[in-house]
Amino acid sequence: YTMPADGGPMSRLSDTPGRHVGYLSPDGRRLALVFGDAVTLPDLYLGTLAPEATRQQVTTSGADAYYQHPLVKPEIVSFAHPDGGPLWAALYKPATPNPERAAVLHLHGGGYRQFAHRGWSVYGYALHLGFLHYLLEQGYTVLDFDYRGSAGYGRDYRTDIARSMGIKDVDGAVAAAAYLVDQHGIDSTRIGLYGVSYGGFMTLMALFHAPDVFQAGSAWAAVTDWENYQRHYTQQRLRTPEEEPEAYRRSSPLHHVAGLKNHLQIQHGMADSNVHFQDAVQLMDALVAAGKPFDLVLYPQSSHGWSRPEVWLHSTRAAFEFFETHLKKR
Repeated sequence: YTMPADGGPMSRLSDTPGRHVGYLSPDGRRLALVFGDAVTLPDLYLGTLAPEATRQQVTTSGADAYYQHPLVKPEIVSFAHPDGGPLWAALYKPATPNPERAAVLHLHGGGYRQFAHRGWSVYGYALHLGFLHYLLEQGYTVLDFDYRGSAGYGRDYRTDIARSMGIKDVDGAVAAAAYLVDQHGIDSTRIGLYGVSYGGFMTLMALFHAPDVFQAGSAWAAVTDWENYQRHYTQQRLRTPEEEPEAYRRSSPLHHVAGLKNHLQIQHGMADSNVHFQDAVQLMDALVAAGKPFDLVLYPQSSHGWSRPEVWLHSTRAAFEFFETHLKKR
């Protein structure tokens, strides 16, 4: 939109569903617009500020191979959190569902991002949409949902996980599973989940706190003890371990491994400079002490984002085979 600096009516400049980011020319007469949607790579468009202006596409993103695999546009859906508040999600439905009626939840990282929108994924193709669409091709229903603490809900949702991470947000994952069962005919015994970083942490907490809801979870680069993590991040949410030791105990998967009942796959880069490999080692030690089985996939030269294409390929193959084994149970 544009509007006079001293107030007045707004004029809408774009109306195509998706994400638009605009940049004015120095003289204020022309607009550079970056536009993309859930199935369209962001590209640059140029035009005037006229509301009905035709804008010229000046870039074309994506290699030829990308266009050989059309993406599925998700349906934006909502359902209720156990406390009655709304939760939003992007629902991906396969053209041919698998006979087992299995589904997978994707849990985004950071603890604050937003994925239930009509724009291009902030994670891009390799980290997010590529694996998600491969699951779709194999008949899995995939739900990409914004749990408690995610962006887009306002201050109250962002802050009410303070002193207690992995509780209300996991309650939302349980509600998401119930939504899939009740509204889309998913088999309640064939629901898995995966995520990177905070998404990996959420995967662990969901398996430990809701063991009867989730059959299998693949936790990638997961925080397992918030005392290990960056102080500037944890202090905003949990204060310090000295001030709030119970908040750290309550929010750290290490203290809840006894709840594991089904199938866990741990993936971690041994050169991770964000969530250190120490977290995976401590989790493995706690699981062994509790007599809990798990699968392990390690990448000796990889940091937090894997980064190398061959590692991404290996990682997603490992997660896919894990879901095939434990969700389809063939």
